[in-house]
Amino acid sequence: MEQPTQHFYKGIPIAGSTPAINGQIPLILKAAKFKNWFDKLDHSAIDLQSITITDVDWFCAPTAIAPEKLGFLKLTAKVFDRKTGKPVPGIAFIRGGAVAVLIRVVVGSSAYFIMCRQLRFPVGGYTLEAPAGMMDASADISGVMMKEIAEETGLVVPNAAELIDLGRFIPSAGGCDESIRLFAWNTELSKEAFDEITRKIHGAAEENETIYLHIFEDDASFPQKLQEIGDPKMEIAYWRYKFSNI
Repeated sequence: MEQPTQHFYKGIPIAGSTPAINGQIPLILKAAKFKNWFDKLDHSAIDLQSITITDVDWFCAPTAIAPEKLGFLKLTAKVFDRKTGKPVPGIAFIRGGAVAVLIRVVVGSSAYFIMCRQLRFPVGGYTLEAPAGMMDASADISGVMMKEIAEETGLVVPNAAELIDLGRFIPSAGGCDESIRLFAWNTELSKEAFDEITRKIHGAAEENETIYLHIFEDDASFPQKLQEIGDPKMEIAYWRYKFSNI
């Protein structure tokens, strides 16, 4: 029987849990999503001995697989704490970076925050969230954010300099590598333009998105509403934005 090809990345053996996955490893190792994750590992703190990729999703047809189309990876690793020599839990879901934005719109004498309502299968229903999206292979953070704002709200950011950088946060470090970069954006609209975007359905058709906008006044009741909504992206962005303007 023919032995499966052995793969290495920077000296670390990488295997697939099935022959099909093993055959895709050369493309996975060329993907920016995998390389960015691996290259951020603190090898002075962890002793990584091997990786087994247990599942992979590509954002493309099976006949069009390419490194830039890598979607999600699930893997297990043999890894130890260099200081203590003890094993470290080695299961990880690799999905890469993401961006999210707090949008504050001034209409006449009033100000509003915009949130997106859409159906989310993993949580089993509709959610209210800050406009957000996954990073792509370009690694152009502000460019991706501007694209997501246009797709999910119909608004156009004329210049990346208008985006206020609110830093990043890591929502689930125990299981996922995702790091979300937060922004805020202030803009003014006429009542007619505001009514138009809130009336329309938004989202990227090729990604099967159907997004409805929900509007909240920028008033003293909004923090309580955020707690009830439960979107950490919006809540963290809101408080960072507010504290930065004290």
